[in-house]
Amino acid sequence: MLNNYNIYQNEGLFIGISTILILFFILFIVTRFTFTYLNHPSLLFISYWFGATFLPILLFPNDYFKIFIILLILVFCFAFYIGSFIIHTKTNFTDHPPNNINNKLLQVLPKLIIGSSCLGFSLVIITIYSAGYNFLSFGSLEKLALMASDFAISRYSGSYKEPRLWSVLLPFVYLSPLLSGILYAENKRKRNLILLFLSLIPAISFTLILTQRGITFFALFLLLSSILATKVFLRQEIVLNFSLVIRIVSIIMFGIFILFFISMLRVGATDFDTMLSLSGKVYSILFTHISNLSHWYNNMPDYSIGFGMNNFAGIADILKIKPRQLGLYNEFNNFSFGETSNLYSIFRPTIEDLSLPGSILFFFLLGFVVSIAYKKVQNGKISFIPILSIFYAYVLESIVTSITIFNTILLSYFMLYVVIKYYSK
Repeated sequence: MLNNYNIYQNEGLFIGISTILILFFILFIVTRFTFTYLNHPSLLFISYWFGATFLPILLFPNDYFKIFIILLILVFCFAFYIGSFIIHTKTNFTDHPPNNINNKLLQVLPKLIIGSSCLGFSLVIITIYSAGYNFLSFGSLEKLALMASDFAISRYSGSYKEPRLWSVLLPFVYLSPLLSGILYAENKRKRNLILLFLSLIPAISFTLILTQRGITFFALFLLLSSILATKVFLRQEIVLNFSLVIRIVSIIMFGIFILFFISMLRVGATDFDTMLSLSGKVYSILFTHISNLSHWYNNMPDYSIGFGMNNFAGIADILKIKPRQLGLYNEFNNFSFGETSNLYSIFRPTIEDLSLPGSILFFFLLGFVVSIAYKKVQNGKISFIPILSIFYAYVLESIVTSITIFNTILLSYFMLYVVIKYYSK
């Protein structure tokens, strides 16, 4: 049911939400002065969720927001902060010499990036030709839009069948940006920048032909998470300042452009008017998580605790414990800008797995564990980079869902761990 009132016209709701957001801002400021660097897990998590909570309310005040949900997100963030603070010791990166990635790993990384990118792109070729298309379909935007639209229709109608090698080769689509992130963070020279773009080609190609925006965004998130984790290892600070905010906004605008372009391919049109008409679909991805959670909690049915089956839905499906449904959730909600959405962020699967008290404990323990991993990486334990990196990716994807539900991403991180462990001996 669509909510038709504006929170600015409801005094009680406005005061309640404003009070929580002020408390949230205070927590952000305290975290900023406690941990200093944005690549510290606590500052990243709380900064991200302060923005992800504030912006939907600011931009779309006519949508449905439940005070309890906003308060609950604040409590989760505070629990994470306390978990991180327990083992916190003030450290200045410049007070210690940087760690170095050994030459054996540095020498093999370019070969592994090229190899995994080729394996990933081979799946693109298999997918195109198995559906009766060829590379001439990339010759113009019109042909590309037609092919992408056909793929979208077949996927949503249920007639599309993934190639047999899909599950085998897709992890390499994600492994290549993880590897290139390490190499680029270590040295930003031209060769490494070229390898970085090469590592994204398979994911971008899949997005163009299948209109699955998630594949490209996953690749970008894994790339950024790998860069962030490697910078911790190299003791390169990322200070949250105005210059960084400008760069973050630029990345977000680029991401929004990609969302527009993919939405245009889905409907088989490439004109400017179509792009404007699809703005609501982009908003539904970026700004509906708080309202969706509010709707879900308000109408929440009785459920049994999942004990991880929702956050690790892919593994539960393989083990035949719980079949994984197509898409994220079946419940769609209506929004003031005329679109529907079923994106409930990381918090719904976590609550369904652990209950409300269990979720608070989970975020406390998560803050504690990833802060330990942060310290380990900072102190030169390179084998902890995959753990820290998967947390960064978990945060970047968190307005949509938990990244751990995807088996191919988990497998790509396992392969990253094997590569780092083997070549760092």
